[in-house]
Amino acid sequence: MLTFVQTTLANTAEVAMQHFPNPSTVSQALQPLVTGAPIWNDHPKINAEWHQWVDTIAAQTLKTLPTLKERLQVSVTATQLGYVLIRP
Repeated sequence: MLTFVQTTLANTAEVAMQHFPNPSTVSQALQPLVTGAPIWNDHPKINAEWHQWVDTIAAQTLKTLPTLKERLQVSVTATQLGYVLIRP
């Protein structure tokens, strides 16, 4: 059984931000991700900043792909889905 609750702005409350300790059970490889600065609330404000942000994230991701393909023992080939060309 599902119960849906409707809320309005009148029913909301401000909650102070809390800081939690970093978990000690996280592997060494994931420690930098867990302890790093949160980026999910830090969004660009103007179009040019968005393009720069996307390019930076894409460049970081592209650097990891050769190692990832080697570790997973896979290959990537270009293909087309509908009218969209997908490149490795």
